Amino acid sequence: MALDENDLSRITDRLKIVVHEMMQEHMDKVHAVQEAASQKLIEDLENKFSEMEKMVGFWKGAMWAFGGVFTIVLALLELAKR
Repeated sequence: MALDENDLSRITDRLKIVVHEMMQEHMDKVHAVQEAASQKLIEDLENKFSEMEKMVGFWKGAMWAFGGVFTIVLALLELAKR
């Protein structure tokens, strides 16, 4: 069975379509994986940021408490001098 130019052209056109569809499916999968990875990264960063905010709040409160105690101690020392 010999193939003429029209047969070869149809086969080539069909191969182009099949390859394009396969590439599109692959790119869709790649995009889905990238999207999932990006979403996971965003969630992880949000969690870390939340933890950091809590720690900053804790240390900020500790600094205020230390400042208050320090001020009271200084005031008591000043009163003790008199």
